[in-house]
Amino acid sequence: MLISTDNLLKEIDSEECIIIDASWYLPTDKRDTFSEYNLCHIPGAFFFDIDNVCDKKTDLPHMLPSKKQFKNQISMFGINDNSKIVIYDSKGIYSSPRLWWMFNFFGISNVFVLDGGLQKWLDENKPTTKNITSPLKGKIKIKENRSILSNMKKVILSIKNKDSIILDARTKERFFGKVDEPRNNLRKGHINCSINLFFEELLNDKKTFKSKYQIKQIFKTKKIDFSKHIIVSCGSGITAAILFFSLKLIGVKNVSLYDGSWSEWGSFSIDEIENLFHA
Repeated sequence: MLISTDNLLKEIDSEECIIIDASWYLPTDKRDTFSEYNLCHIPGAFFFDIDNVCDKKTDLPHMLPSKKQFKNQISMFGINDNSKIVIYDSKGIYSSPRLWWMFNFFGISNVFVLDGGLQKWLDENKPTTKNITSPLKGKIKIKENRSILSNMKKVILSIKNKDSIILDARTKERFFGKVDEPRNNLRKGHINCSINLFFEELLNDKKTFKSKYQIKQIFKTKKIDFSKHIIVSCGSGITAAILFFSLKLIGVKNVSLYDGSWSEWGSFSIDEIENLFHA
């Protein structure tokens, strides 16, 4: 699931090793990830645009793309059944687990997240380039694993049945509605009965993952029952994937990600949510 910078450097010239830059930022950051990729990336890395390879039929940000969309994109990376896929982002650990989760949703499991991402790679003076890798042609089978995806209906049902735990990866300030959301037209607050676990609690200062033991203890501190179904959420399904990845890292099996997250839930008024519960 995780690969170190040193191990990636050893494998960087292997034909089976496909490297993908999945950097992404909040709209309020006002950064152009593709331009940054063009200026500096790990040699051989392709760029995956999370905001572009997505469901264009919804106003919600970067929702899961169709099988066809996803397959068309990753085929250009030369991905085959024997490929080893390594994903990184420029923050360290931020958006790379989102693409890792997407690969897993589409039934591709030989996928790794670069621990510490581009920032750690740069800190260690490992090689970078401006050269853009030409598109390749790969061939891989894709199948959906819908068990790791939750929608609003499933979240409401799980709250009504009290059979799941909902975790929110946003900051405490956003969770408790003390600051405005970074997206327009969203109310403040959190999903009914959800528990706040800010994703950065799972990371070291250098934006690498904490040890499995430490991660397990953090979830235990939040009184998370691993035998229950766990639904992870955030603002728009990006940092929720860090919680998803962390749970899988420590061997928790029954986990899903609420793709709409607060971008969907927070677009409804409290009265509208109440009506949905009684529908």
